[in-house]
Amino acid sequence: MFKQTPPAVTGVTHTDFRPVPGSGHRPRILRPTFAAVMAFIALATVLRLTGNVGTTAVPVVAVEPRVNAVDAASDSDEGDSDEGDLDEGESGVEGDSDGEGDTDGAPEAEEEPPATFSVRGDRLTTIDATASERRHALAIWNRFVAITPARSRALLTEFQFNPTEKGGAFVARISETPEAWVLNVAAGNDTEDLDELLVHELGHLVTLHRGEVLPATAGPCRTVTVYEGCAAPKRLLAEFARRFWSAGEIAEANQIAENVQDGSEEDAGRIYRRNPGAFVSDYAATSPVEDLAETFAVFVLESPPTGTTMADRKVQMLAAYPDMVALRAEILGLLDAAA
Repeated sequence: MFKQTPPAVTGVTHTDFRPVPGSGHRPRILRPTFAAVMAFIALATVLRLTGNVGTTAVPVVAVEPRVNAVDAASDSDEGDSDEGDLDEGESGVEGDSDGEGDTDGAPEAEEEPPATFSVRGDRLTTIDATASERRHALAIWNRFVAITPARSRALLTEFQFNPTEKGGAFVARISETPEAWVLNVAAGNDTEDLDELLVHELGHLVTLHRGEVLPATAGPCRTVTVYEGCAAPKRLLAEFARRFWSAGEIAEANQIAENVQDGSEEDAGRIYRRNPGAFVSDYAATSPVEDLAETFAVFVLESPPTGTTMADRKVQMLAAYPDMVALRAEILGLLDAAA
């Protein structure tokens, strides 16, 4: 969970790191602070600019949804010769046997920047990545391309693969004008978990862009404040928060998140357990932003609920938005085609 930097912030944003056992539709996921995530992104940029990391630009192309292709190019600094198409069954998240990263007895290295790629349409171009990281990243990227409509991910200009984390992902806005976002996905997600995670992050992209969230400079926020700004009145996030979250619950969720980030034993599942039937997962109880993204994933990937719990009503609310219904149908069609 991102810790908000503006003093008046009442919402939180969207990374999904390190699943641990929890009690809901999805496992509870602990998140780094927003500052930590942005420092992670900045580290990659600094190292590229200072030359501390190799910057050979090797185009990586996702031609077909399930074909992992890499343009032919030499990698004289790595000596790998397995740059061709990946095998159909290769998951892209298992360890490699090329010897990278095995340093028994060596001092623990500082945190490495993620493998980084620029995005143009369905195409990735390597900014900084080893051959192994390219293979793994492309397997994940191809899956994302295969199951999500191009129009819904058009704001992505950067993709990152984090080989050191074991599961999870995040999205973050990296530019306001023009608007641009980064998607970072870690290793260690199997296909089913990866699909759910990618749909969750897509939920952030379609509910936090500038059409849905006003800039923080637009004046006092009268809906719910998130890192990107203020939820636009009568748009989906604002209406979702108005219907299902009180100001007190938002403040409590923020306080719990801050305590957890500071190493407190504060129980981040308290709101979830106190409100049975209110959330589709315990992680959804961390903020309106995450509640909406978790609800979106359930709305897309599961059968429409017929119950009357608050969690059911949240999913049913999305079904009342024609653009959400159309997006769901498109994603389900892509999932069927990619099966």
